[in-house]
Amino acid sequence: MIDERRSFVVLAFTVVSALILCGGCVAPQVVAPKATSRSALEQELISKALRQSLGETPNEKMRLSILKPWKVAVKVSCISGSEDSGGSSEDARFVESVIAEKLLEEGVVIVPSGSEEALVQVVVETLGTDVSARYFPHAYLPLFYYISYRATASVILYAYDAKGKEPLMRLSYRGRGEQNAKEWSLLGLGPFR
Repeated sequence: MIDERRSFVVLAFTVVSALILCGGCVAPQVVAPKATSRSALEQELISKALRQSLGETPNEKMRLSILKPWKVAVKVSCISGSEDSGGSSEDARFVESVIAEKLLEEGVVIVPSGSEEALVQVVVETLGTDVSARYFPHAYLPLFYYISYRATASVILYAYDAKGKEPLMRLSYRGRGEQNAKEWSLLGLGPFR
């Protein structure tokens, strides 16, 4: 009888120890990162949401071919974290490069600011991720966790003549994109997406 109790206690101790060790191996970050740093998953979701907001889906193709006759510069206004010495943020530079890529795909000539004939003004209303996490029993010892990510990008584009400030597009373009991802782990196995 005593041997059975002793072997039950040893077994219970071994199982609990294994769960504790395995649960901590895949524990996600529980502290807030710096404002300018994002995980690779968050960056991928933001990139996809931004491209979706610019009409990457076949039903919402953005008509930028109207700008082909002009040399175009892109200017981005972005709500974002810190600015570098040039006065623009990482988010603003990223949005500018994605818009420029989109314009180039349509055959538009992109020039540096100051030598443009037309200007595409981009107002970024939303660009970021929301993260929701559930841990059991605790964030520092998650035997099970479930994290959901939601990236959102919302932009408005205006195109106008650089000299006369006359609009080149009859209506401004408004686009919104959203991407979601989920991640979970059970007893140290995973993370699974």
